[in-house]
Amino acid sequence: MAINRKNNPEFHIPKKLELVSSKRVIQSDGIPVYLIKTGTELITRIDFIFQAGTRHQDALFVAGTTNTLLSEGTSTLSGARIAEKIDYNGSYVYPFFDRDEAGISIYSLDKQLESTLDLVLDMIQNSIFPESEIEVHKNRKIQSLLIDQQRAERVASKGFNKKLFGEQHPYGVFGEIEDISKITRKDLVSFHEKFYRKDNLTIIITGPECDNFLPILENGLSKLEILNDPQKTSLFPKPTQEPGSQIYQTVENATQAAIRMGRIIPNRSHPDHLLLAVLNTIFGGYFGSRLMQNIREKKGYTYGIGSALISLKELSYLSIASNVGPDVFEQTISECYKEMEFLQNELVSEAELARVKNYMIGDLQRQLDGPFGVADVYKSLIFNNIDISFINQLLTVIRNCSSEEIRLLAQQYLNPKDFKVSIAGPKKQ
Repeated sequence: MAINRKNNPEFHIPKKLELVSSKRVIQSDGIPVYLIKTGTELITRIDFIFQAGTRHQDALFVAGTTNTLLSEGTSTLSGARIAEKIDYNGSYVYPFFDRDEAGISIYSLDKQLESTLDLVLDMIQNSIFPESEIEVHKNRKIQSLLIDQQRAERVASKGFNKKLFGEQHPYGVFGEIEDISKITRKDLVSFHEKFYRKDNLTIIITGPECDNFLPILENGLSKLEILNDPQKTSLFPKPTQEPGSQIYQTVENATQAAIRMGRIIPNRSHPDHLLLAVLNTIFGGYFGSRLMQNIREKKGYTYGIGSALISLKELSYLSIASNVGPDVFEQTISECYKEMEFLQNELVSEAELARVKNYMIGDLQRQLDGPFGVADVYKSLIFNNIDISFINQLLTVIRNCSSEEIRLLAQQYLNPKDFKVSIAGPKKQ
């Protein structure tokens, strides 16, 4: 059929997104496996996810070091040989970790996946953490920390997390150079034995033929042990926020002031969280946001400023971030508070709300474009025990929310007195 290029395509906002279904399978050894059967090319991604993030470590840097060094040698292969084999297969393998979880992800052509999978299973089950590689990693990390001490952004972020959660809280604690120096091979082996186990593992397989690899996984994970750890059911500590709303830290040779500010908000299981996503987008969540229009376009204080909802497993928080001239950081913070007050007191116009809705729906569709985009979204939901219906619930909230609902929510969650502020920059004049 011929296309009439003089006519614009029909504008259509979906009422519902057709989502790829995920199938949950429990292996005979009790490991939950999620199958996301999607895609057209014979490429598969496998995520091995352990509850082994930094919040679970007894000593600082142990969780991240353990995960990073999984690929640096096993009882049968050196780290160099592992890298060579993965490269030969044309696969991509990387370890990952954050505050809550850690693991390894594989991207591979289906015809090479079994070979790559054997290597990764060997890494997970038989890593030996060579002393020489531990020392190399420690030296690199120390150099990285030394550089971070000179970066205003890193100093401000560390100060913000400590201010928001408390310096000893699992989400607020940060290690120093002396902490990385203390790490021993015994620490890594102990952490690996305790957390890289069957009863602490979730697997997600994404690809058009993902179910073909279940038997290989079943056989390959047979050596992984089970340990019922009572510590996993312990209560998560509440944040102990530091007194005062603002902190300024001097960074030698800094040319700008880095600002990090925010507050704790309800997590994704709370009914307010979906509407908070809309409020945040209006406030600072995209290039046309209130913060960008004011602080970048009108005031010229910065090249960029934005806000985001950060969702961890136990808590969520709203974060504002920007780098500004050292002579205008106080004005920038003041303008952020003014924008909060505008949203508390004035209704968002119908035109602005419609623009934000269109942007958010388009961005939601973009995130779900392609099998690995789907995998990223589903991985986050699965690990936080949230059903995929969350996506269409969010779509419904975006489509139907009103300016009055936005104002009421701003009155509840955008009070300047609730925000913690961390600034790092040159010495004050």
